[in-house]
Amino acid sequence: MKKNHSTSTQRSEVPKKTNSFIAANGYRGFRSRFDEVYRTKQYEHLYIFKGGPGTGKSHSMKEIAKKAEKIGADCEYIYCSSDPDSLDGLILEKNGHRIGILDGTAPHTRCTEVPGAVDEIINLGEFWDSSKLTPHREQIFSLQQKKAEAYRRAYRFLRIAGEADTFLSDLLEPCVKKEKMAKAISRTVRQIPESEARGTQIRYRQACSIRGLVYLPTESKKTVVVSDYLGSARFYLLYLSKELEAQGRHRCTVFPSCYTDTVIDAILLPSNGILFTSKEEGEEPSVNMKRFLDNERLSLCRSQIRHLRNVCRDMQEHALASLREAGDYHFALEELYGKAMNFDAKGEYIAMLSEKILSYLQGGG
Repeated sequence: MKKNHSTSTQRSEVPKKTNSFIAANGYRGFRSRFDEVYRTKQYEHLYIFKGGPGTGKSHSMKEIAKKAEKIGADCEYIYCSSDPDSLDGLILEKNGHRIGILDGTAPHTRCTEVPGAVDEIINLGEFWDSSKLTPHREQIFSLQQKKAEAYRRAYRFLRIAGEADTFLSDLLEPCVKKEKMAKAISRTVRQIPESEARGTQIRYRQACSIRGLVYLPTESKKTVVVSDYLGSARFYLLYLSKELEAQGRHRCTVFPSCYTDTVIDAILLPSNGILFTSKEEGEEPSVNMKRFLDNERLSLCRSQIRHLRNVCRDMQEHALASLREAGDYHFALEELYGKAMNFDAKGEYIAMLSEKILSYLQGGG
């Protein structure tokens, strides 16, 4: 017998779950979209978690998300761009109710804007015993300083990588047959059925982190692979994003590179289930960028472009090595703070907070 489920039943049985970053370590240092994603007016309630490393901010968010999923809430997991094993935030939605939870500590420091009525501080520092931390004060100072120095070193390498990447782009751009490419993109976009929802949101799906270069999976029904020959896919994806915006017929998620917002890594049309992404090798491309390149002009600068790509990759690798070093200091700090925490008391408090959040999601006021 064929089952006929309503849309609301389907959403409660199979809630939507997405993963993304909203900050990145890149060529110009740390970039954050926290203020853009967590605009106070877009939420019924906002919870801003405070506390040092190792106080359980991420673990608490995961516990809340687990319970929210059980009642059928849509959950967007915002992962930490520096440590992708940790959460930096959650966006929970159910029956028109929207709750935001975020880590409000540096480097994306956040305070309340409409205290109590919308947003409030959740201070996990209340559950540590300061008397267990003060004997380690000098060690904490030292670890913080070494961590900051490792980050500064990483950002210097990334700045050099950025210079090489910008030079590469400047050399490659005149070689692109823009008119031919634009016409092909326009035809492609017109063939995609329009969606009810419109507009564009920005997310990152990759992170230059203390755990290396990390990608989050992006779910799609169909993947359109653009060959990244000599780094040329950036032009196709940039023109595609502009065409989608100009036609205004689709809901889009644009994923810039974690290194720079001027290079797009992928574009998702969630209503249509189509993902446009670049691949350098392996998978057979759906779009071969060589057909949009002027070989005669390219022959004059191909070797320079390849050299710049190698410089860029080398500097990125040096940056990642420095970030891994920063990670060692970060984990040492987490261990010190973790030993000073009363996790039982914190757990009880988070359980009560979870019940309050679940009540809001279910229309409890």
